[in-house]
Formats: sequence, structure tokens, C-alpha cells
Amino acid sequence: MKILKIVFLFIAIPLLSFGQNKINPFQIYGPYGSETFSNFNQALLNAQNCYKLKSEGEDLSKSAKRIKKLNKLYVIDLKENNIDSLPESISNFRNLMYLKSSGNPLRKLPESIGSTPTIKTIILHHTVLDSLPYSFNDLGSLAELEIQVNNSDTFFTKEALKGLYNLKSIMLYKINLKEFPKGLQTNRKLKKIMMIDCHLTKLDSLFGQSKSVQTLILDKNQFTVFPREVFQLATLKELSLRDNKLTSLPEKVSKIRGLEILDLTGNKIPLVEIDVLRSLLPGCKIIY
Repeated sequence: MKILKIVFLFIAIPLLSFGQNKINPFQIYGPYGSETFSNFNQALLNAQNCYKLKSEGEDLSKSAKRIKKLNKLYVIDLKENNIDSLPESISNFRNLMYLKSSGNPLRKLPESIGSTPTIKTIILHHTVLDSLPYSFNDLGSLAELEIQVNNSDTFFTKEALKGLYNLKSIMLYKINLKEFPKGLQTNRKLKKIMMIDCHLTKLDSLFGQSKSVQTLILDKNQFTVFPREVFQLATLKELSLRDNKLTSLPEKVSKIRGLEILDLTGNKIPLVEIDVLRSLLPGCKIIY
């Protein structure tokens, strides 16, 4: 039923969420009882005691560079601040654990971001990124990456997501991916992958070597052939290929013995093949 809940979220809200158990960074990061500053100028005036910043609707187009004075920040949450980049000085933030930007047309991330040693979560909504910086895979503490509604013509990940040894979840939504990210099989803690409406037609050929992926959601892409790499995913429990262009199922689908949920809604697969698969995978909830 978990995928059914996720599907409801797709319809009900414009941005997607990994689930209901999202942490509140303002409660868990920073010194106990520390204030969350919602006014940028007030934060600057209290730089020595500013650990959490949540700025919404403030025009920071001319002052964003001054954020370098707030180098004690644990949490940065910026929304609709009219900025298109973050300063390179972010690498000096030795405590930063959570970075979120929403409604800011970011065109690039600072190359120095890979030198931010403690960051666990990066969430970016409504961006104009065409790639991730080369240093991105130096983010050894990164556990969660989420990018939603990226408005550039093409988005290159190359190998920027390779070797992130603490990465547990990836969410990419409404992004024109050039190709499926390379090197994800090297991330040994990666359990959840959601790449939705990303114009994908195939997976990376080495992705099947992944040893920890439990949830793989590839809805609203352009798959015409069932991705065979998933047959090798021994830990896979949930697979969703809603609203792709599949017209048949290969026999090997029945070999994914640990699969608990398979969602094929919105494809043109003959019902007789679905019925056969249900008999071969009696322990799997097949949604069609």
C-alpha cells in the first residue's frame, strides 16, 4: 500500500515527499534551544549565535554573498529570495548539515560544496541547474539528495553521484536527465531511488550491481523495454514503473523473488501477461 500512498501524493501536491517521517532540521540540528532566525539582517547582526536560518520572501539578490559571515550555521532554508547562485564561501561552514533552497532559480552550485564535511541533506526545488559540480561526490556525509522541478533543457549528473558512501536516498522529479546517473552501484547504503518524469529510457548498465536498493520508483519516464538491470537487485522490495511505455514483460521478472510491490499502472501490457506474473510471484502485490 506504500506505493498507493505515494501515488496519491503525486496527484495532490506539486512537489513530492519521501514520506511522512521527514525530520525537522530546526529541531535536531544546532545547539539545544538555539534560535531560528527568519530575518537575514538580524541573523547577520547575531552572527556569533546564528545556527539556523529560515529566510522566506526576502530579496537577497544583492546580499547573498554576506552569508559567509554566518559560518556557524547548521541549517540553511532559503525560499523565494531572488538568488541564482550560492557563494563559494559555503565551504567554510564546518557545521552545516542541512541545505534547502526553494523557488530560487539556482543556475549552479558552488564548486567548493564538496569541501563541506558535515552536510547530510541537500534539497533543491525549482532550479535551473545544468549539472552538479565535480566536487559533489566528495560529500562524504550526504545521506539525502532531493532535486525537484529543474527547468534547464538538460541536466548532466555524469559521475557526481558516485562514491557517496553515506547516501541513503535520492529524489529527482521533473528533471530532463541526459542519462541515468552513473556509479550509483558504488553507494552501498543507498536504499531508496525515485526518478520521476525525468525522460529516462534506460538504466546504467552497471546499476544491477547495487547491493542495498530496496525501493526503485521510475514513474512517468520513457521506458519502452522493462529495465533488465533490476533482475540483479537482490534487495529490491518495491518497484514502480507507472505511466511508461511498456508493452510486454520479460520472463525474468518472476526471478525478482524479494519483490513485495510492483506497480505497472498506465502501461499497455496485455492482461494475460499480468495474470501469469501474479501466479509466478504470489507474494508480490501487482498493481495494474
